[in-house]
This record gives sequence, C-alpha cells and structure tokens, in this order.
Amino acid sequence: MAPHIVVTYDASDGRHAVLDVQGQRLRCLLVAEHLGEARSFILTDDAFFDIRMESVVRMRRFLAREPLGSPSNHLRLSAQQRQRQVRMLCAHDGRQAGIPYRRIASALFRVDLNRMSADEWRATAYYKALYRLLRDGEIWLNGGYLSLLQGRTRGGDSFSP
Repeated sequence: MAPHIVVTYDASDGRHAVLDVQGQRLRCLLVAEHLGEARSFILTDDAFFDIRMESVVRMRRFLAREPLGSPSNHLRLSAQQRQRQVRMLCAHDGRQAGIPYRRIASALFRVDLNRMSADEWRATAYYKALYRLLRDGEIWLNGGYLSLLQGRTRGGDSFSP
C-alpha cells in the first residue's frame, strides 16, 4: 500500500491517510488496534451514507488488490459538465491574472471578440456566458466543488448561487 499513500497524519484516534488509487483519492483512518485479520469501517449514518458505503466497497476492493471498477453513474460528470468546470476555473484564473474579460472570452470560446465595440461586446451571448462562468467559478472556489460529492441524484451536477 505504501506506493499509493499521498499523505499521512498521526492523531490520537489513529493514522489518517490519503491514498491515490488509480488516479482517485481515497481518505481513510487506520486505527492502531487490530481485530484479528478482519477490517473495520466506520460510517456516519447521514444523508450521504450511500456514497460513503460505495467508497468503502471501493476501498475494500483496493485492499484486496481487486479492480476498483468505475465510479457510480451518479458521481460521473458528462463531457459538457467537465468542460464547463474547466472554463469556470480558466475564467477565474484569467480574472486573477488581470486579463481583460473580452480576451478571456475570446480564448475560452475561440472567437475573435476584440474587433467589436464595447456596446456590441456587452450585447453578445459570450459576454453573458463569461459572467455566468465567473460567478459560478467564484461559488465553485468557495465550497461549491463539494457538490460533486453529492452526485446527480442530489443536484450535484449543478449548484445555485
């Protein structure tokens, strides 16, 4: 298991570890006391119990050196959702770097917006789309990314401001 450990932290309740398993991050707590050969998993019974249970199944497969399988369908993002998230982060990074909004939109949407007047620019769908990306990117960076963990069945494929 050592080559897959990303980071560990020793605490009074055991060793906390983040594992990289086939490009996916799994968080676990390794308790110092052993109950024979059996493993124990502690799950919080809350609204996310089913997601936690799926994670335990994947961890068990990993520890048994079995194929993990693919994540649940409700945790997968469509190509369009992934592209939107990338655009949100790129727009936010461009704004942080001080790049003019019109140049950011030109790069993101692959259109030349630099030749139009300010009024024409503000009237385009690209202007509105960029501002939605910037707004949602700000939400995303302030905790909205946690909606990914909820899955599509709980509205995790989108978030509202």
